[in-house]
Amino acid sequence: MMKHTPPSRLTLAAALAAGALLCAGCFQADPPPSSRTDGGSTDVLPAPDFEGFSTSLVTASDRHQSSAGNNLTPLLEIALAGSPNLPAVVILDGDYVGGGGGSNPEFSVFELYDEVDAAIPGTPEVLATYGSHDVNCTEGYEAFFSGPVRLDGYYAYGITFAQMTFATDEEMSEALAKGDSQDEDRPKPPSDGGGNKPPEGGNKPPEGGSKPPEGGSGGGGKPSGGRGYNGLDKDDPYGISAESGAASFLDWVDTLTDRDPIVVVSHVPLHVNRGDNPGGLTWFNALHTAALSHDVIFLWAHNHTMEEHLKEGEKAVDRDYYLLAPGDSITLQGPKGTDPVREEVNFTYLNAGYIKLGFVTVITFTDYDRSGAYDRMHIERFSLDADHPETAFGDTGWPNPYDAWLRFSAGPHRVYSTRND
Repeated sequence: MMKHTPPSRLTLAAALAAGALLCAGCFQADPPPSSRTDGGSTDVLPAPDFEGFSTSLVTASDRHQSSAGNNLTPLLEIALAGSPNLPAVVILDGDYVGGGGGSNPEFSVFELYDEVDAAIPGTPEVLATYGSHDVNCTEGYEAFFSGPVRLDGYYAYGITFAQMTFATDEEMSEALAKGDSQDEDRPKPPSDGGGNKPPEGGNKPPEGGSKPPEGGSGGGGKPSGGRGYNGLDKDDPYGISAESGAASFLDWVDTLTDRDPIVVVSHVPLHVNRGDNPGGLTWFNALHTAALSHDVIFLWAHNHTMEEHLKEGEKAVDRDYYLLAPGDSITLQGPKGTDPVREEVNFTYLNAGYIKLGFVTVITFTDYDRSGAYDRMHIERFSLDADHPETAFGDTGWPNPYDAWLRFSAGPHRVYSTRND
Protein backbone atom coordinates (compact mmCIF):
# COMPACT_ATOMS: atom_id res chain seq x y z
CA MET A 1 0.00 0.00 0.00
CA MET A 2 1.19 3.50 -0.71
CA LYS A 3 1.50 5.91 2.15
CA HIS A 4 -0.81 8.91 2.15
CA THR A 5 1.06 12.04 3.25
CA PRO A 6 -1.05 14.55 5.24
CA PRO A 7 -0.55 18.29 4.82
CA SER A 8 2.82 19.53 6.04
CA ARG A 9 3.03 21.10 9.50
CA LEU A 10 4.45 24.57 10.13
CA THR A 11 7.35 25.03 12.47
CA LEU A 12 6.96 27.56 15.28
CA ALA A 13 9.35 29.90 13.49
CA ALA A 14 7.28 29.72 10.32
CA ALA A 15 4.10 30.37 12.28
CA LEU A 16 5.67 33.46 13.84
CA ALA A 17 6.87 34.65 10.46
CA ALA A 18 3.36 34.20 9.10
CA GLY A 19 2.03 36.48 11.83
CA ALA A 20 0.34 33.87 13.98
CA LEU A 21 -1.33 35.40 17.02
CA LEU A 22 0.66 34.54 20.12
CA CYS A 23 0.23 36.34 23.43
CA ALA A 24 1.78 36.03 26.85
CA GLY A 25 -1.49 34.91 28.42
CA CYS A 26 -2.20 32.19 25.84
CA PHE A 27 0.16 29.50 27.17
CA GLN A 28 0.77 27.60 30.37
CA ALA A 29 3.54 25.25 31.45
CA ASP A 30 1.35 22.39 32.66
CA PRO A 31 -1.55 21.09 30.54
CA PRO A 32 -4.93 20.39 32.19
CA PRO A 33 -5.81 16.68 32.49
CA SER A 34 -8.67 15.08 30.62
CA SER A 35 -11.96 14.77 32.52
CA ARG A 36 -13.13 11.44 33.87
CA THR A 37 -16.57 9.95 34.43
CA ASP A 38 -15.75 8.23 37.71
CA GLY A 39 -15.35 11.17 40.06
CA GLY A 40 -11.81 12.03 38.94
CA SER A 41 -10.62 15.35 37.55
CA THR A 42 -13.31 17.56 35.99
CA ASP A 43 -10.89 19.85 34.13
CA VAL A 44 -11.57 19.80 30.40
CA LEU A 45 -9.16 20.30 27.52
CA PRO A 46 -9.85 23.05 24.99
CA ALA A 47 -11.95 22.03 22.01
CA PRO A 48 -9.95 20.06 19.40
CA ASP A 49 -8.46 22.17 16.61
CA PHE A 50 -7.21 19.96 13.77
CA GLU A 51 -7.20 22.04 10.53
CA GLY A 52 -4.40 20.29 8.67
CA PHE A 53 -1.91 20.27 11.56
CA SER A 54 -2.77 16.70 12.50
CA THR A 55 -2.71 13.11 11.29
CA SER A 56 -5.06 10.21 12.04
CA LEU A 57 -4.69 6.44 12.15
CA VAL A 58 -7.38 3.76 12.41
CA THR A 59 -6.85 0.57 14.38
CA ALA A 60 -8.82 -2.61 15.00
CA SER A 61 -8.19 -6.32 15.49
CA ASP A 62 -9.65 -9.83 15.44
CA ARG A 63 -11.52 -9.87 12.16
CA HIS A 64 -11.82 -13.68 12.40
CA GLN A 65 -13.57 -14.07 9.09
CA SER A 66 -12.41 -14.07 5.49
CA SER A 67 -14.20 -12.81 2.36
CA ALA A 68 -17.54 -10.99 2.34
CA GLY A 69 -19.68 -10.51 5.40
CA ASN A 70 -17.15 -9.51 8.06
CA ASN A 71 -17.22 -6.15 9.85
CA LEU A 72 -13.95 -4.58 8.66
CA THR A 73 -15.18 -2.43 5.76
CA PRO A 74 -18.32 -1.08 7.50
CA LEU A 75 -16.29 -0.29 10.62
CA LEU A 76 -13.69 1.58 8.58
CA GLU A 77 -16.48 3.55 6.91
CA ILE A 78 -17.76 4.56 10.35
CA ALA A 79 -14.23 5.49 11.43
CA LEU A 80 -13.73 7.57 8.30
CA ALA A 81 -16.97 9.46 8.95
CA GLY A 82 -15.92 10.21 12.53
CA SER A 83 -12.25 10.97 11.92
CA PRO A 84 -11.11 14.61 11.79
CA ASN A 85 -8.75 13.70 8.91
CA LEU A 86 -8.53 11.27 6.05
CA PRO A 87 -6.71 8.45 7.90
CA ALA A 88 -3.19 8.00 6.52
CA VAL A 89 -2.55 4.68 8.28
CA VAL A 90 -4.63 1.59 9.12
CA ILE A 91 -3.15 -0.68 11.82
CA LEU A 92 -4.67 -4.17 12.01
CA ASP A 93 -3.73 -6.06 15.15
CA GLY A 94 -3.85 -9.74 14.27
CA ASP A 95 -6.24 -12.71 13.98
CA TYR A 96 -7.79 -12.05 10.59
CA VAL A 97 -9.37 -15.51 10.30
CA GLY A 98 -9.92 -18.58 12.45
CA GLY A 99 -11.69 -19.24 15.69
CA GLY A 100 -11.93 -21.59 18.63
CA GLY A 101 -10.34 -25.01 18.70
CA GLY A 102 -7.19 -23.90 16.91
CA SER A 103 -8.87 -23.19 13.58
CA ASN A 104 -6.37 -21.45 11.27
CA PRO A 105 -7.81 -21.34 7.74
CA GLU A 106 -5.87 -20.15 4.72
CA PHE A 107 -6.30 -16.48 3.77
CA SER A 108 -4.67 -13.79 1.67
CA VAL A 109 -3.55 -10.44 3.07
CA PHE A 110 -4.82 -8.87 -0.15
CA GLU A 111 -8.36 -9.50 1.14
CA LEU A 112 -7.56 -7.04 3.93
CA TYR A 113 -6.22 -4.48 1.48
CA ASP A 114 -9.35 -4.73 -0.65
CA GLU A 115 -11.57 -4.20 2.39
CA VAL A 116 -9.54 -1.16 3.45
CA ASP A 117 -9.65 0.30 -0.07
CA ALA A 118 -13.42 -0.19 -0.20
CA ALA A 119 -13.82 2.11 2.82
CA ILE A 120 -10.95 4.63 2.82
CA PRO A 121 -9.77 6.50 -0.30
CA GLY A 122 -6.23 7.75 -0.78
CA THR A 123 -4.40 4.40 -0.44
CA PRO A 124 -3.62 4.51 3.28
CA GLU A 125 -0.65 2.53 4.53
CA VAL A 126 -1.75 -0.80 6.04
CA LEU A 127 0.31 -2.34 8.83
CA ALA A 128 -0.79 -5.80 9.96
CA THR A 129 0.68 -7.55 12.98
CA TYR A 130 0.91 -11.32 13.36
CA GLY A 131 -1.71 -12.90 15.63
CA SER A 132 -2.48 -16.34 17.00
CA HIS A 133 -4.55 -17.57 14.01
CA ASP A 134 -2.54 -16.18 11.09
CA VAL A 135 -0.14 -19.05 10.32
CA ASN A 136 -1.83 -19.92 7.00
CA CYS A 137 -1.44 -16.56 5.29
CA THR A 138 -0.69 -17.42 1.66
CA GLU A 139 1.77 -14.53 1.33
CA GLY A 140 3.91 -15.79 4.22
CA TYR A 141 5.49 -13.72 6.96
CA GLU A 142 6.34 -10.82 4.64
CA ALA A 143 2.65 -9.89 4.84
CA PHE A 144 3.08 -8.78 8.46
CA PHE A 145 5.01 -6.01 10.17
CA SER A 146 7.21 -6.07 13.24
CA GLY A 147 9.79 -3.71 14.64
CA PRO A 148 9.85 0.03 13.92
CA VAL A 149 8.19 1.90 11.06
CA ARG A 150 8.55 5.66 10.64
CA LEU A 151 5.23 7.41 9.92
CA ASP A 152 4.15 11.06 9.73
CA GLY A 153 5.59 12.57 12.91
CA TYR A 154 5.35 9.35 14.95
CA TYR A 155 6.51 5.74 14.95
CA ALA A 156 4.72 2.39 14.91
CA TYR A 157 6.44 -0.61 16.50
CA GLY A 158 5.10 -4.13 15.95
CA ILE A 159 5.33 -6.91 18.55
CA THR A 160 4.76 -10.46 17.32
CA PHE A 161 2.55 -13.10 18.94
CA ALA A 162 5.57 -15.17 19.99
CA GLN A 163 7.28 -12.14 21.54
CA MET A 164 4.45 -11.89 24.06
CA THR A 165 3.41 -15.50 24.55
CA PHE A 166 6.94 -16.72 25.34
CA ALA A 167 8.77 -15.02 28.21
CA THR A 168 12.29 -16.20 27.36
CA ASP A 169 14.29 -17.34 24.36
CA GLU A 170 14.94 -20.65 26.12
CA GLU A 171 11.19 -21.36 26.36
CA MET A 172 10.72 -20.49 22.70
CA SER A 173 13.67 -22.66 21.62
CA GLU A 174 12.19 -25.61 23.54
CA ALA A 175 8.84 -25.10 21.81
CA LEU A 176 10.53 -24.87 18.41
CA ALA A 177 12.33 -28.14 19.06
CA LYS A 178 8.99 -29.86 19.68
CA GLY A 179 7.58 -28.54 16.43
CA ASP A 180 3.91 -28.69 15.55
CA SER A 181 1.70 -31.06 13.55
CA GLN A 182 0.24 -28.14 11.63
CA ASP A 183 3.47 -27.98 9.63
CA GLU A 184 2.19 -30.62 7.24
CA ASP A 185 -0.96 -28.66 6.47
CA ARG A 186 0.47 -25.16 6.27
CA PRO A 187 0.71 -23.89 2.67
CA LYS A 188 4.11 -22.62 1.66
CA PRO A 189 4.53 -18.97 0.62
CA PRO A 190 4.83 -18.26 -3.13
CA SER A 191 8.35 -18.30 -4.55
CA ASP A 192 8.32 -14.57 -5.30
CA GLY A 193 7.54 -13.69 -1.67
CA GLY A 194 4.46 -11.57 -2.40
CA GLY A 195 2.61 -9.78 0.33
CA ASN A 196 2.83 -6.31 1.79
CA LYS A 197 6.52 -5.79 2.46
CA PRO A 198 7.13 -3.49 5.43
CA PRO A 199 8.28 0.07 4.75
CA GLU A 200 11.99 0.83 4.97
CA GLY A 201 13.08 0.02 8.48
CA GLY A 202 10.51 -2.71 9.12
CA ASN A 203 11.53 -6.33 9.82
CA LYS A 204 15.22 -5.38 10.03
CA PRO A 205 17.02 -5.45 13.38
CA PRO A 206 18.57 -2.15 14.49
CA GLU A 207 22.31 -1.87 14.73
CA GLY A 208 23.39 -3.74 17.83
CA GLY A 209 19.87 -5.13 18.37
CA SER A 210 19.14 -8.60 19.72
CA LYS A 211 18.76 -11.37 17.15
CA PRO A 212 17.01 -14.71 17.71
CA PRO A 213 19.13 -17.83 18.05
CA GLU A 214 19.42 -20.17 15.12
CA GLY A 215 16.98 -23.03 14.79
CA GLY A 216 13.28 -23.80 14.45
CA SER A 217 11.15 -25.15 11.64
CA GLY A 218 7.74 -24.42 10.13
CA GLY A 219 4.30 -25.00 11.62
CA GLY A 220 1.34 -23.50 13.42
CA GLY A 221 0.68 -20.86 16.01
CA LYS A 222 0.18 -22.35 19.45
CA PRO A 223 1.15 -20.44 22.60
CA SER A 224 3.59 -21.49 25.29
CA GLY A 225 2.83 -23.93 28.06
CA GLY A 226 4.82 -27.06 27.18
CA ARG A 227 3.51 -27.39 23.63
CA GLY A 228 5.38 -27.02 20.39
CA TYR A 229 5.39 -23.85 18.35
CA ASN A 230 6.12 -23.19 14.70
CA GLY A 231 4.35 -19.92 13.91
CA LEU A 232 5.46 -17.74 11.04
CA ASP A 233 7.05 -15.33 13.53
CA LYS A 234 9.46 -17.96 14.87
CA ASP A 235 12.43 -16.31 13.11
CA ASP A 236 11.45 -12.68 13.53
CA PRO A 237 14.63 -10.54 13.34
CA TYR A 238 13.59 -8.50 16.38
CA GLY A 239 13.34 -11.46 18.72
CA ILE A 240 11.63 -14.78 19.37
CA SER A 241 10.31 -14.05 22.86
CA ALA A 242 9.67 -11.18 25.25
CA GLU A 243 13.28 -11.45 26.39
CA SER A 244 14.92 -10.77 23.04
CA GLY A 245 12.01 -8.78 21.62
CA ALA A 246 11.95 -6.23 24.46
CA ALA A 247 15.74 -5.93 24.30
CA SER A 248 15.56 -5.11 20.58
CA PHE A 249 12.85 -2.55 21.28
CA LEU A 250 14.97 -0.75 23.88
CA ASP A 251 18.02 -0.91 21.60
CA TRP A 252 15.97 0.87 18.95
CA VAL A 253 14.58 3.47 21.37
CA ASP A 254 18.14 4.28 22.40
CA THR A 255 18.93 5.22 18.78
CA LEU A 256 16.19 7.87 18.57
CA THR A 257 17.24 11.50 18.57
CA ASP A 258 13.70 12.92 18.58
CA ARG A 259 10.80 12.78 21.05
CA ASP A 260 8.08 11.75 18.62
CA PRO A 261 5.27 9.46 19.89
CA ILE A 262 5.60 5.68 19.58
CA VAL A 263 2.54 3.51 18.87
CA VAL A 264 3.39 -0.03 20.00
CA VAL A 265 1.17 -2.72 18.49
CA SER A 266 0.76 -6.16 20.10
CA HIS A 267 -1.97 -8.67 19.39
CA VAL A 268 -1.66 -10.01 22.94
CA PRO A 269 -2.12 -7.68 25.98
CA LEU A 270 0.03 -7.16 29.07
CA HIS A 271 -2.60 -7.60 31.78
CA VAL A 272 -3.69 -10.74 33.59
CA ASN A 273 -6.66 -12.64 32.20
CA ARG A 274 -6.09 -15.62 29.89
CA GLY A 275 -2.65 -16.60 31.17
CA ASP A 276 -1.22 -16.89 27.65
CA ASN A 277 0.94 -13.75 27.84
CA PRO A 278 3.87 -14.57 30.15
CA GLY A 279 5.92 -11.88 28.42
CA GLY A 280 3.64 -9.16 29.78
CA LEU A 281 5.82 -8.05 32.68
CA THR A 282 9.00 -8.00 30.57
CA TRP A 283 7.35 -5.82 27.95
CA PHE A 284 5.84 -3.55 30.60
CA ASN A 285 9.29 -2.82 31.98
CA ALA A 286 10.59 -2.02 28.49
CA LEU A 287 7.61 0.22 27.72
CA HIS A 288 8.02 1.98 31.07
CA THR A 289 11.63 2.77 30.19
CA ALA A 290 10.68 4.04 26.72
CA ALA A 291 7.95 6.22 28.24
CA LEU A 292 10.55 8.10 30.27
CA SER A 293 11.59 9.83 27.04
CA HIS A 294 8.67 9.37 24.62
CA ASP A 295 4.88 9.33 24.64
CA VAL A 296 4.04 5.64 24.22
CA ILE A 297 0.64 4.28 23.17
CA PHE A 298 0.30 0.49 23.54
CA LEU A 299 -2.42 -1.22 21.45
CA TRP A 300 -3.71 -4.67 22.43
CA ALA A 301 -6.47 -7.11 21.41
CA HIS A 302 -6.88 -10.94 21.47
CA ASN A 303 -9.19 -11.30 24.50
CA HIS A 304 -12.59 -10.94 22.82
CA THR A 305 -13.56 -14.52 23.69
CA MET A 306 -13.38 -13.63 27.39
CA GLU A 307 -16.27 -11.22 26.79
CA GLU A 308 -18.19 -13.45 24.41
CA HIS A 309 -18.34 -16.38 26.84
CA LEU A 310 -19.19 -14.61 30.09
CA LYS A 311 -21.58 -16.43 32.37
CA GLU A 312 -24.45 -14.60 34.02
CA GLY A 313 -23.17 -12.30 36.75
CA GLU A 314 -19.54 -12.49 35.64
CA LYS A 315 -17.57 -9.30 35.04
CA ALA A 316 -15.58 -8.69 31.87
CA VAL A 317 -12.09 -8.15 33.33
CA ASP A 318 -10.81 -6.57 30.12
CA ARG A 319 -13.26 -3.69 30.35
CA ASP A 320 -11.11 -2.35 33.19
CA TYR A 321 -8.26 -2.03 30.69
CA TYR A 322 -9.87 -0.59 27.54
CA LEU A 323 -7.99 2.65 28.23
CA LEU A 324 -5.39 3.35 30.88
CA ALA A 325 -3.66 6.72 31.14
CA PRO A 326 -0.37 7.55 32.88
CA GLY A 327 -0.99 7.19 36.61
CA ASP A 328 -3.55 4.37 36.27
CA SER A 329 -2.75 0.87 37.56
CA ILE A 330 -2.51 -2.47 35.77
CA THR A 331 -2.17 -6.07 36.99
CA LEU A 332 0.50 -7.68 34.83
CA GLN A 333 0.96 -11.26 33.70
CA GLY A 334 4.48 -12.49 34.43
CA PRO A 335 6.47 -15.61 33.50
CA LYS A 336 5.09 -19.04 34.26
CA GLY A 337 5.14 -19.85 37.97
CA THR A 338 5.17 -16.22 39.12
CA ASP A 339 2.45 -14.17 40.78
CA PRO A 340 0.79 -11.25 38.97
CA VAL A 341 2.33 -7.84 39.61
CA ARG A 342 0.43 -4.59 40.16
CA GLU A 343 2.12 -1.52 38.66
CA GLU A 344 1.36 2.07 37.68
CA VAL A 345 1.55 2.82 33.97
CA ASN A 346 3.39 5.84 32.58
CA PHE A 347 2.08 5.32 29.05
CA THR A 348 -1.30 4.98 27.33
CA TYR A 349 -2.73 1.44 27.28
CA LEU A 350 -5.52 1.00 24.72
CA ASN A 351 -7.74 -1.75 23.33
CA ALA A 352 -7.57 -1.52 19.55
CA GLY A 353 -11.22 -2.54 19.10
CA TYR A 354 -12.52 -5.98 18.12
CA ILE A 355 -13.69 -6.15 14.50
CA LYS A 356 -15.65 -9.33 15.23
CA LEU A 357 -17.60 -7.58 18.00
CA GLY A 358 -18.12 -4.38 16.00
CA PHE A 359 -15.57 -1.87 17.33
CA VAL A 360 -12.85 0.31 15.80
CA THR A 361 -10.62 3.10 17.17
CA VAL A 362 -9.24 6.34 15.66
CA ILE A 363 -6.13 8.02 17.09
CA THR A 364 -5.33 11.59 16.02
CA PHE A 365 -2.11 13.45 16.77
CA THR A 366 -2.28 17.26 16.53
CA ASP A 367 0.32 20.03 16.48
CA TYR A 368 -1.93 22.24 18.59
CA ASP A 369 0.48 25.13 19.18
CA ARG A 370 1.93 24.99 15.64
CA SER A 371 5.45 24.28 16.89
CA GLY A 372 6.26 21.61 14.32
CA ALA A 373 5.72 18.64 16.67
CA TYR A 374 2.57 16.88 17.87
CA ASP A 375 1.51 17.92 21.36
CA ARG A 376 -2.01 16.55 21.67
CA MET A 377 -3.68 13.15 21.26
CA HIS A 378 -7.36 12.49 20.53
CA ILE A 379 -8.69 8.91 20.83
CA GLU A 380 -12.20 7.92 19.80
CA ARG A 381 -13.82 4.48 19.80
CA PHE A 382 -16.66 3.74 17.36
CA SER A 383 -19.32 1.02 17.39
CA LEU A 384 -21.10 -0.74 14.55
CA ASP A 385 -24.26 -0.48 16.66
CA ALA A 386 -25.48 3.08 16.06
CA ASP A 387 -28.22 2.64 18.68
CA HIS A 388 -25.64 2.03 21.41
CA PRO A 389 -22.70 4.40 20.89
CA GLU A 390 -19.65 4.05 23.11
CA THR A 391 -19.72 6.90 25.63
CA ALA A 392 -16.83 5.56 27.73
CA PHE A 393 -13.86 3.22 27.42
CA GLY A 394 -15.27 0.16 29.11
CA ASP A 395 -15.28 0.45 32.91
CA THR A 396 -12.12 2.55 33.14
CA GLY A 397 -13.81 5.85 34.00
CA TRP A 398 -12.37 7.54 30.91
CA PRO A 399 -14.90 9.16 28.56
CA ASN A 400 -15.13 8.49 24.83
CA PRO A 401 -13.65 10.43 23.10
CA TYR A 402 -10.51 10.92 25.18
CA ASP A 403 -8.09 13.86 24.83
CA ALA A 404 -4.64 14.22 26.37
CA TRP A 405 -1.56 16.37 26.00
CA LEU A 406 1.61 14.68 24.83
CA ARG A 407 4.49 15.17 27.22
CA PHE A 408 7.68 14.71 25.22
CA SER A 409 7.21 15.31 21.51
CA ALA A 410 8.74 18.80 21.54
CA GLY A 411 11.27 18.34 24.32
CA PRO A 412 11.35 19.36 27.98
CA HIS A 413 10.40 23.03 27.42
CA ARG A 414 7.03 22.32 25.85
CA VAL A 415 4.42 25.09 26.16
CA TYR A 416 0.74 24.22 25.89
CA SER A 417 -1.91 26.36 24.28
CA THR A 418 -5.13 26.97 26.20
CA ARG A 419 -6.91 28.78 23.40
CA ASN A 420 -10.69 28.66 23.65
CA ASP A 421 -11.49 30.02 20.20
